[in-house]
Amino acid sequence: MERVAPICCLLRSTASVSRPLCRLLVRRFQISSAAQLPWFLLVPVSSSAQQRFLRKSAVALSQTYPSLGHTARRSMAGLGSPGRCRLPKQMLVAVRMPTRSLGRSPTKPRVSSMQLKDLPVVDIYLGHDYSLMKDLPGAQAPGSAAPDQLKQELANVRGLCLEMFEKSGDPEFALSLDGFVYRVTTFVDTSTHPVFVLSRAASKVIPIERLDIPKHAKEAVLSPRTRGIVLVTGEMGSGKTVTATTLFVERLRQTRSIGLALEDPIESNLNGPHGDGWCIHVQVSRREGGYREYLIRSMRSRAETIYLGELRDESSAEQAVQLSNMGHLVFTTVHGGDLPQAIERILSLSRGLRDPSGMLAEGLAVIIHQKLVHSTALPGGTSIPRLVAKALTLVPAHGDERGEAFSKSARALIRTNELSKLQTLIEQQSNAATWRGNP
Repeated sequence: MERVAPICCLLRSTASVSRPLCRLLVRRFQISSAAQLPWFLLVPVSSSAQQRFLRKSAVALSQTYPSLGHTARRSMAGLGSPGRCRLPKQMLVAVRMPTRSLGRSPTKPRVSSMQLKDLPVVDIYLGHDYSLMKDLPGAQAPGSAAPDQLKQELANVRGLCLEMFEKSGDPEFALSLDGFVYRVTTFVDTSTHPVFVLSRAASKVIPIERLDIPKHAKEAVLSPRTRGIVLVTGEMGSGKTVTATTLFVERLRQTRSIGLALEDPIESNLNGPHGDGWCIHVQVSRREGGYREYLIRSMRSRAETIYLGELRDESSAEQAVQLSNMGHLVFTTVHGGDLPQAIERILSLSRGLRDPSGMLAEGLAVIIHQKLVHSTALPGGTSIPRLVAKALTLVPAHGDERGEAFSKSARALIRTNELSKLQTLIEQQSNAATWRGNP
């Protein structure tokens, strides 16, 4: 088994704790000031966003400070137990990495064995005679030329992209590499050569227990009697896809049913079994009619549970609303600053229907709005995002008279397009759930 070394880190929790530890670490690392200390450290991990942040930080540190692992191992012995440092145990998390990449002294990033799968790269630009990478650890600028050690691998990746583009004819598609899913967008530059922009999909299904949304929304989504649209809304990068796919998969798992997932392009790996449930994951082709055609096909599939990647045009929104009125359960996402804005967005996209307000009022089951709040600052100005979510459920539990009243009021406001009044109803429902011990 490959040996691993812990990377020692610290969250600036309180001044009384951080100052003495800072001084101790400065002495141990033999650097001149705390500003030079790599500050990606032991923090409370309560969300997937924090875990991803730590893993990316650990990779960056191992490349920029090869001696860090060896020094940290000695420093841990000097620091003693967390109790001696007066740090509560719940504030600690282990970040581990291979010792083979650790040297003796600080140096430039080691790239002799660098592979694309090992880097926390978000965006890659592959042109005819260039390869650019965004936010590469140790790079001098946010967008820099790819390291020489990666150029052959990236050339192979570009060849795969070119082959898929010529074969499918779609400007956007998904590419699976080393367990990661990349969303590929194709442009043709002024030299008539295709340029491929690869974005590594951060979306993945997480355990339902780690999904930080209101409990009453989870229960409504997973209730066997729920039918209609489960809508997750928020700004770009707020984790909408993670929430929607996690709820979709958990629904399949608990109901032991077959679901159909439609994406353009695919951003997460949902295909296959989930407990006793099963997902058929389909790449939507624009040349074959896009979401509209595939949603029409979904009605013939007899799948009652459907995941639709995003409502972004009139045809997909209209089909989703129609399916919700036909007894299907549709999970989907839409951009929106708050819950009323998201509903207004769907109504504007569904104006081709005979009665969009009435159909959405009947078809909407649960709507969740979430945003990332960057409130926990780390030294150096870095912050850890915290998920804040609100929900409105229109599917009350059996026998819940107060829930029935909330549902009727919300549907009436949507039907009459009085969406601004929903905010008061959302707060009232949240307070009622908290009072029942079900926030």
